Amino acid sequence: MGKYKYELVLKNKKGLEEFKNVFKYNEHILATLLLSPSLTPKELGELYKFVFSNINNHQLDNYIEISIINKDKNRIFSPRYEIFNCVKQLILFTQSTKGVSTFYGAKRVLEDVIPFEKRKKKLFLHFTKDEIEELRKFFLEKYTAETVTTKFSYLSKLSLAINNILKDVGLDSYNNGWSRKTQKVVRKRKINIIFYNELISKILAKYPTPDNIIPLLIFKGVSVTRKVENSELSHLKIRDYKNGCLTVHGQYGDRKIKFTPKEKEYMDRAISNLRITGGQLDNSKNKIAVTDDSYIMLPKRIITTPIPPLSKWVIDKRLSEIATEIYGDRTYLNKESIYTSGQLDYINNWLMDRYGTPDVDDLQAVEKAIFSLFKAFGMYSQEDLELGEKQMDDFWHDRKDKEQGKVYKATKRITALRKQLMNKINQ
Repeated sequence: MGKYKYELVLKNKKGLEEFKNVFKYNEHILATLLLSPSLTPKELGELYKFVFSNINNHQLDNYIEISIINKDKNRIFSPRYEIFNCVKQLILFTQSTKGVSTFYGAKRVLEDVIPFEKRKKKLFLHFTKDEIEELRKFFLEKYTAETVTTKFSYLSKLSLAINNILKDVGLDSYNNGWSRKTQKVVRKRKINIIFYNELISKILAKYPTPDNIIPLLIFKGVSVTRKVENSELSHLKIRDYKNGCLTVHGQYGDRKIKFTPKEKEYMDRAISNLRITGGQLDNSKNKIAVTDDSYIMLPKRIITTPIPPLSKWVIDKRLSEIATEIYGDRTYLNKESIYTSGQLDYINNWLMDRYGTPDVDDLQAVEKAIFSLFKAFGMYSQEDLELGEKQMDDFWHDRKDKEQGKVYKATKRITALRKQLMNKINQ
């Protein structure tokens, strides 16, 4: 256990003799588990075996308390869970070697699932597929679709990790709904297509500035990523916007986004609002002087200085607020739907400019439009684009030894998605 940053701590709440009378288990092993200051890997396996053998014994948490300490800071790290505490501490401990973000994510989701566990009167490991689907709907009442996807990913991985441990200690694994297939189904997200006129007249016109330009920027190809350092929207500054043109500093170099007169009107209004009010800051003591070097997207309250770029979570939250206000459904708008809608709009406009209609049957023409999209949205490096063009050329000339790089695959994927969406639109 010494090689880990985190360590398990056991506390016998009732006394060893009383404990042994309630739980029929090897007395020597019980004494070792309850009296040892730290556990060897073998003893840790015995602890998992003991706890999971008594998983349905509701007295377990009354007799023994398990917690996790951070050895570096010598303090308890994990909360005491209201129900199934012993089991959950061991589930959480399986993540102790997988990085801080994974550990914190697991800790939080084990708390979030408690209200639903109470409703079903069972641990999440025992949920059926139908109950998992109910849980998904339960989560969607409180969180964005992407956040729910993340939480389900944690729960699925925790279930898999526990099953692997149970197998190692000689116990039967759980044949539950948390399978790889279930996780894959849960991660599939619905794409709501946002049409350009809808973006302008329904979102930009009706939602307060400057948050209303978030969907516009994503629609025009500004990316939002999980890693803040790679998120283009988070790093846009006022000096990047001049005379209806925005310079985006992307992963593969700078690119320009030009706005129509109507779009420029909303962009100008958002920038003007930032300069006048000091952003959306709701605490007058914390207002800041907005300069050309300020971010276009500011936090609603200053906590630290210098002000950091907004995280994906904050941007998702603001999109949820817009969706709730405009559509009455907080899950209706997400960055994937808006970004995909912008891609479809760009491709259709490209085809319209050249052929007078977006309904073009020539797949090679559609793929040229998609390659233009990749450049306009800054999605790939020049090297990747050149390789993708070569692979597409190989495809059309029926060269059987062709490779399939990421640009080639993305082109095929977007072609298929566009066809599916156009069929739906034309119905």
